[in-house]
Amino acid sequence: MDSELENMEEHYNISNLEKLVIEKSCKIGYLELGIKEQSLEISKLTKMLRELVNEKLQIKPSDEIVIKLNEIYKKLLKREIDSEGLLYYYPKIKNEKIGYDKLENIIQESPEYKIVQKTPKSDSAFNHSDLEKYS
Repeated sequence: MDSELENMEEHYNISNLEKLVIEKSCKIGYLELGIKEQSLEISKLTKMLRELVNEKLQIKPSDEIVIKLNEIYKKLLKREIDSEGLLYYYPKIKNEKIGYDKLENIIQESPEYKIVQKTPKSDSAFNHSDLEKYS
């Protein structure tokens, strides 16, 4: 009789666990879908904003200032210049209010630059065996 009771408890716990796993998996899928939809919306808005900034500042893709700004941002921040940075720095560089050296100094004093410097440079900085435990 005890073994029957143990079997029932084990089945009951496994059944509950299966339901919980299914429920949580569905919730994760729903959240992931929401994130993907929001990411697409963000991408569309970012593109639209970039186009508006380019139009307002009359910037062409081959503009030397934009190319140099992107080079500086990639070198120091590991990303292309965003619309806010372009809107702020492009006129300053174009009107010679600041030079590229000054811009580099400004970026190197920024919190983003300091965070980027602390970020591991490659995947090898992570211990993959530890990550595999959780996947």
